[in-house]
Amino acid sequence: FYLLGPTGNILQGALLPGADVSAAQEELERLPLPLRGDFCLQARSIKEAEVLRLPKVVLEAAEEEEQSRAALRAAARDALQQTEPWGRGKQELHDLIQHLCTNVDCFKDACDDVLDKVCQTMELIRISKGDHVCRAGEAANGLHILLCGTAAAHWPQNLAMRSGDSNDECHEGEVAPLRELCEDDAIGEWELCLPQERRLLAEVVAMQDCETLFISRTVYALHLRPFRTQHILRQGALEMLLQSVEANRDLLAAQERLDAASAAADEHRAAIAAAREALLSRQPSLISLQGGESNQAF
Repeated sequence: FYLLGPTGNILQGALLPGADVSAAQEELERLPLPLRGDFCLQARSIKEAEVLRLPKVVLEAAEEEEQSRAALRAAARDALQQTEPWGRGKQELHDLIQHLCTNVDCFKDACDDVLDKVCQTMELIRISKGDHVCRAGEAANGLHILLCGTAAAHWPQNLAMRSGDSNDECHEGEVAPLRELCEDDAIGEWELCLPQERRLLAEVVAMQDCETLFISRTVYALHLRPFRTQHILRQGALEMLLQSVEANRDLLAAQERLDAASAAADEHRAAIAAAREALLSRQPSLISLQGGESNQAF
């Protein structure tokens, strides 16, 4: 990309695959304020490239929507900070319900009565960066909904290493995450949908300082499980099916690579054998003479 001005190119750089072209516009901030109006950003492709173009109106609408969602999160956070469970007034309940119904998928079909009871019992939980939101093997004691920060879900490290899921790009001792979680994502709902008490299959670690809305297992079982179970089990079955398809595809690809390597090795061995036979058939006297000289030397 180039920042072009009246005197020609003054700044230039390379755009890597996946780069945001518009982000290069930040280079203008390096210029003195009076000169910024004289320069503009231009990008050219050195070779054939495919570009995903988002109209400005779409970006503006997305930014406006995210600002609205962030405002609802902030209001819900204030409501939890300023009140205790079962001590929330009409305004606090309104702020919490607005956040849940607008931002969190698992509450969009809940009725007002359910929402009132759930919001009265919610707690605000703070988790420091690097700490566990939940640990694999522990009982599923409730539902966490990320209010701020990010987290990552992992298989237990020993299980991931046994199953060969470790990623070569990860540092030693680390395991590639199953999924990265951000604001408004729900954590631990799969185990809560089952009638018997279940232990968590995966563990979730905070990648930043996080805050979550916490709903206890008892409250979830009374008010949310009746209308969430079918959807969650169907979604979980679909995800497991997709993971199975991916695993089978990886196995087939690995088998194809192994077959190709085996065929190449067979060809290499056959070529060596053919070369040896050709050498033996064409120069028997030379080989015998060399062998005799060698024996005399010893």
